Amino acid sequence: MGEAEPLEDSATTHSMCDACHAHFDRAWRTLGLDQQIASYDGPALILDPDRRVMAANEEAAELLGKTPRDMLGLLEGEAFDCVNAGFPERCGNTPHCGACTIRNALVHSLNTGEPREGIEATLERRSGRTRLSVQTRRLPMGVELRILQLSLDGNES
Repeated sequence: MGEAEPLEDSATTHSMCDACHAHFDRAWRTLGLDQQIASYDGPALILDPDRRVMAANEEAAELLGKTPRDMLGLLEGEAFDCVNAGFPERCGNTPHCGACTIRNALVHSLNTGEPREGIEATLERRSGRTRLSVQTRRLPMGVELRILQLSLDGNES
């Protein structure tokens, strides 16, 4: 048996219904994350301990081709459109995920409380290979992920 193929319609199977969006929005809005992340300079996400997006600022959403609302509840690989997030095992559970620099930085900060800074990563996205630099920092309710630099097809952002 060969390697599994990503789900064809992964955008649909990995999105949330309106009721789930409303649930996450109500649950996380009470934490004041929208105001917190709006004050950040540069693209940033706040993820819960399960690595699901609790908040995204406009800069991160625009950079990743989504709206902040569309990113709520997504795992980090789904938010970044990682090709491996489209496999049936989903983000964090494929054979490739163990070597994911972004996932490992998030998990490290979550588990140890230690920040990770200037972490260089290469991500295979549906739109092509992307090089980026990120930093992570543990928060009381999860972890902050800041995108410091992004290079799509050789163009720096």
